[in-house]
Amino acid sequence: MSAIVATYNSEATGGVAECLGSLRAQKYPGRLEILVVDGGSTDGTLRIAEEAADKVLTNPRRTELGFGGGKDLGLQHASGELVAMVDADNRLMEPEYIDRMARPLAASERVVLTVPNPWIPPRGAEPSICRYFCLRESDLWHRWAEGGETREGWVEFRPPVGVVPNAGLLRRESLLQLGGWDFDTEVGQRLLGDRAAVFAWVETAHRFHREVLGYADLWRKMDRRMRTQVEEGTVKPAVQEEIQSLRRDPIAFLRTELAQPIAAAIRRSEPAYLHAVPVFLVTGMLFLARGLWRAPGGSAG
Repeated sequence: MSAIVATYNSEATGGVAECLGSLRAQKYPGRLEILVVDGGSTDGTLRIAEEAADKVLTNPRRTELGFGGGKDLGLQHASGELVAMVDADNRLMEPEYIDRMARPLAASERVVLTVPNPWIPPRGAEPSICRYFCLRESDLWHRWAEGGETREGWVEFRPPVGVVPNAGLLRRESLLQLGGWDFDTEVGQRLLGDRAAVFAWVETAHRFHREVLGYADLWRKMDRRMRTQVEEGTVKPAVQEEIQSLRRDPIAFLRTELAQPIAAAIRRSEPAYLHAVPVFLVTGMLFLARGLWRAPGGSAG
């Protein structure tokens, strides 16, 4: 088993020490190799990585413009038959996480990727906006897995187009045959090219994803992602789908992105869902500012 963590100045904002610590704490019955691929960090990320990882690689494709290149470089240097993609702002919540995530791949050739169950922090433990993103991700995975085949500890299903498997386990050789790792969404769609192939959502393996620390951090990350797409002349499939959904049926889009979270906030007495409103506004302003409505090649609609 190889675990790949792509980093760039991840000491404070990413919590890379917690991430690597949770990897070192894993009780996996086989060998677990930890690879860190760094894009030129200037903080304490490299010091932390050198203390915790088995290999530290340098990514010439600066990961401030996206972590795909770092993940692919790690894939080329990994020695395990299975590969765990773990982002630097992730924390594995159980020592059995890797073992539980590997079981569906051992049980069935149909399973091409296993994805974890989002862990929702208690109120007050993290910024409320971070809790909102955890709740939102959990709701999405529950919705996508509905109707799937339930196994012992996981659910096998085919996700909709645009699902982003930014963390999970998969077979290294299968991914190499498909051309490696580039955009997270495209990797998922290539893996599902065989109509018999499925993802496995592992309900018993919990991952905490500290997506943002606050609104300044949200703006910085969203702007970086969108700036990258403008500079590269491409729009990632998940963004394309979001824009196309808005153009096809703006009322349905607004109901999903705004009305449903507001209703959930009232129904569950969960104020974190109200963060959907400012998040939606931030995203919309950046779409307009970066000109993504007029994406190259007409991909925005």
